Amino acid sequence: MFPSIQSETSTPFRSPATTANMIHPRQLLWVVVVAACGLAWANRFIQDDAFISLRYAQNLVEGHGLVWNPGGDRVEGYTNFLWTVILALPIWAGVDPFMFISVLGVAMLACTLLATYGLAIFLFCKDKIALLATAIAGANYSFSCYATGGLETQLQTLLLTTCMVLAAWAERCRAIGVPVLCAFSFLSALAVLTRLDSGLLVAIIGLVMCWVTWQKSATTSDAIGRLIVLAAPFAAIVSGWLVWKIFYYGDFLPNTFYVKAENASPVRGFYYVGLFLAVYLFFPFLALFAGNLKRVGQEMGAGLAAMVFLSLAAWIAYVIKVGGDFMEFRFMVPIIPLIAIAVAWTIDRYCQYSRTRACAITVLCGLSMLHAFAFDRMPWKRSIESIRDLKYHISDPSSNWIGIGRFLGTYFKNDPSVVIAVTPAGAIPFFSRLTSIDMLGLNDRWIARHGVKLSDRAGHHKITTVAHLVDAGATFVIGHPTMMADTSVPIQGISLDQLQTMFVGKPVPDPTGIPLGTKVVLIPIAPHKYLLAIYLTPTPHVDRLLAEFGWDMVPILEVDAKR
Repeated sequence: MFPSIQSETSTPFRSPATTANMIHPRQLLWVVVVAACGLAWANRFIQDDAFISLRYAQNLVEGHGLVWNPGGDRVEGYTNFLWTVILALPIWAGVDPFMFISVLGVAMLACTLLATYGLAIFLFCKDKIALLATAIAGANYSFSCYATGGLETQLQTLLLTTCMVLAAWAERCRAIGVPVLCAFSFLSALAVLTRLDSGLLVAIIGLVMCWVTWQKSATTSDAIGRLIVLAAPFAAIVSGWLVWKIFYYGDFLPNTFYVKAENASPVRGFYYVGLFLAVYLFFPFLALFAGNLKRVGQEMGAGLAAMVFLSLAAWIAYVIKVGGDFMEFRFMVPIIPLIAIAVAWTIDRYCQYSRTRACAITVLCGLSMLHAFAFDRMPWKRSIESIRDLKYHISDPSSNWIGIGRFLGTYFKNDPSVVIAVTPAGAIPFFSRLTSIDMLGLNDRWIARHGVKLSDRAGHHKITTVAHLVDAGATFVIGHPTMMADTSVPIQGISLDQLQTMFVGKPVPDPTGIPLGTKVVLIPIAPHKYLLAIYLTPTPHVDRLLAEFGWDMVPILEVDAKR
């Protein structure tokens, strides 16, 4: 499957006298890939943000189009067009989308690991570096978990890594065929359709591919023709998609850009990247790798060395610029294959004895395991949500956002006239099938541009005002789901301070905008537990339903005191 590019140093980790009785690294590759797939399956989970894409996909299948609310304002509240369209397939076919996501994610992880191995072979022509890089990537906890998180992360990583493989293959071959040029162009376009920011790495890899194509063409006219072949599929696909976006949504950029870009904090981004490199102990290896730029360039060749170093530097700079992410190291996953290759090269270069290599590998794997169990308890993770936190929101009985969504959908019979306002705009809107307002603005055009500043945390920069919720006709404001224990003492009222949790721990914006007489509904989600929901816009229809359900309502004390 992979080329037989070997050097005289491409033997396994023991002395030449024993190599005849050893398993070849390419046989061990399949063991590594299978083990990594098993680890990813054991770590599988789905995060709340995945349900945003699922909601768009569900509306697409039902004929409403790629919209957040059927019949509502068209807003591009997702950043993963291709992945959202792919998620429409299991819904259309009547297949469990969660099983589909897990199986497809693990399959893509396997393909990414094979691509990582192939890329390392083309870069350094050494099987042991390639095998070690594959093992480092497969054992990484972040890389393993986000294969099944439900977002586009693994698809983006697979497409970008495969594009690098094609560029490296083209550099090593005597001539480049038209099928390879078309494949590279097509996969590059798919990477951009998966996430628009893939264009950063696609541009770097594409420039290398253009340079290689020009160098290996027989004549100038042949080079120009091949460059046209290289550019045409990409230009046709991406430009067609962008034109459709402008006509369909009225915007070139996704709505999330207006939420995240204005208040992005490079300081937080620097901390995010630094913490990732520190907890996995990648920093010293990458420093040594960068310090050997001349030697690495000699082994790879100038073009491939430029592709690797510029891709790593550009992506790290981008993540810093956008302020990182609130999810544990998800934004670093697309370059983990490159990081793993750099780390493997450094180990091969500086650990000349099998014991020191085994020690380095053990430390890296041990830190990954330690990270899996300890990161969510570490005080220095600050406002970065660990993967365990992301799992908790969906599955833990004390949070159970899926259960809340199903409960509301069951009681209100998926009635689109009932409008809920939430901050976790994933599982609750998806399962309730109710008209929903994303209070953080990712799926709301007005909030994305005019919302109140909430924090410097990525994806949580802005929040809605009460006045906007009133104008939008929000029936219930749930915000960040807040539970209250059932007691034998009747609840006389709820204070504004008690409602702060709904607004992600911040004071309620413009509380004077809350209409007089507004009540808080105590929704009995679970035995002895109430979900608090501000009944902001009463209607006779909902009044009848609440009376029928027998749910208690209590006043907001400060608002009630104004009367």
